Amino acid sequence: MKEINIYKRKLTDYLLRKDEWIFIGLILSFSLSHGNVNQWSAYLEIVIRYSVELSPALLFKFFQPKINDKFNLYTRLFFQFIVFIAYPLLILYSTREPSESYLFLSSNSNIFLAFFLSEALLLLNKSFKTFDLLKGDIKNIGMDTVILLSLVGISIYASLLSTSDLALWYERNALQHPIRWQIVLENWTIFISMALQFFCLFFAGFILYWINRHILIKKILLERGTIIYLFSVVLTVTLCYPLLAEAILLLPINSVDQAIIPSEVANPFHVNNGQVSLAIMLLSLPIILIVHWHKKSNQFVALEKEQSETELELLKQQINPHFLFNTLNNLYSLCLTNSEEAPEVVLQLSDLMRYVVYQGKKKFVPIMDEIGYIQDYINLQSIRQNKSLKLDIELQVENERLEIAPLLLVILIENAFKHGIEPSSEASYLTIRLTINNSQLTFICHNSVKEIEQPNEKIIRSGIGLDNLKQRLSLIYPDKHNLKLNFNGNSYIAELTIDLSGIDNK
Repeated sequence: MKEINIYKRKLTDYLLRKDEWIFIGLILSFSLSHGNVNQWSAYLEIVIRYSVELSPALLFKFFQPKINDKFNLYTRLFFQFIVFIAYPLLILYSTREPSESYLFLSSNSNIFLAFFLSEALLLLNKSFKTFDLLKGDIKNIGMDTVILLSLVGISIYASLLSTSDLALWYERNALQHPIRWQIVLENWTIFISMALQFFCLFFAGFILYWINRHILIKKILLERGTIIYLFSVVLTVTLCYPLLAEAILLLPINSVDQAIIPSEVANPFHVNNGQVSLAIMLLSLPIILIVHWHKKSNQFVALEKEQSETELELLKQQINPHFLFNTLNNLYSLCLTNSEEAPEVVLQLSDLMRYVVYQGKKKFVPIMDEIGYIQDYINLQSIRQNKSLKLDIELQVENERLEIAPLLLVILIENAFKHGIEPSSEASYLTIRLTINNSQLTFICHNSVKEIEQPNEKIIRSGIGLDNLKQRLSLIYPDKHNLKLNFNGNSYIAELTIDLSGIDNK
């Protein structure tokens, strides 16, 4: 296992630091698509011939890290111009009539174009990584934009192939392979016209995809279910496919005998057009659902991370300056009177702060550590009170090996002090019951509330602390907790039950 991890790390480092593997992949892909491949020997021969022909680019990419360290920007750009532009043009010019016995396979000019575009994209990617603003914009590109950009690229490529042999296209709508750049340049106006028409053709399919994603799936499927969604798909296809087919037939590209719509005849109502439209809707469904799930998953992870960080910061504020200053003042008074309680108060305050800062960052902590923190917190809060406070704490823990998310229970105790005990100038009480039976935790916090000018019930039922508690419980213990808040005028009772099963990692 250790050796596997070492090789995996080496492979990852290579993929992150090097780029020549991208171009090796292009060579393998073009070799597989070569017409003469029918056995391994032929495949390897073509790979070797492509590798020799494109060796300047492969060598440049292999030594690029050293070239970047040794030469300045302009020199590096000059090398890239020679390798990816000048050299391919020279090869293509010198082998305008290639022979199968010749070492090079330059009759397939597409691989030179693929190498050039790949290098251009790598430079573009490097620029985006340099500028954070552009990098952010790229991250924010949506699925619709990506599909539209892909359709633009496919339209341009199809136009290049069709313009390379117009006679073949006009005869039976077949595409020439490979691209004949000289013919394309001579007929550049036709190339542009064909590219625009191809895009219009593909855009008809994009309209069906857009309706499927933003209306049928997002609204009907996710809210009304599969059956209603299928009915809506059938209705959408029925309404749209004759209109889209008729719009495509208006394009000049259909002036040949064979129409480019799925029916291959100039009949927008032909059933083949509907079948292809239905296929677009159904084939795009899993892709859209996967993208939707991935987006929601990323949003949930980001939200959970942000929420956890916010919650931790809010919970750390329990050690706020007001609480800390009052505790230190009381500690100072104890020191002046040489009270034996002073060392214990210092230790409790130190443990309290250490727990919040270090244990509060963990997902789960032992239940006894959380109980110890609660006891220290209550003791320090008690010495701050200048009035009589009756404390009644009962703990019954059967399984001390259980773990719990940190800094949950103390929110209810803090709420009791903040809204019930501190505002009152009279004697107060705080009753706490914590029991753990098997894996079932029950926590009850019962405190008095000021009888005169009682606080607003909405305030003590909500607030940042309780809202924070509810959100954390829903994230950490979904369907495994129950929180009840009861305010009856002069007392406040909070009862929380949590199923801690599955958290006993020992």
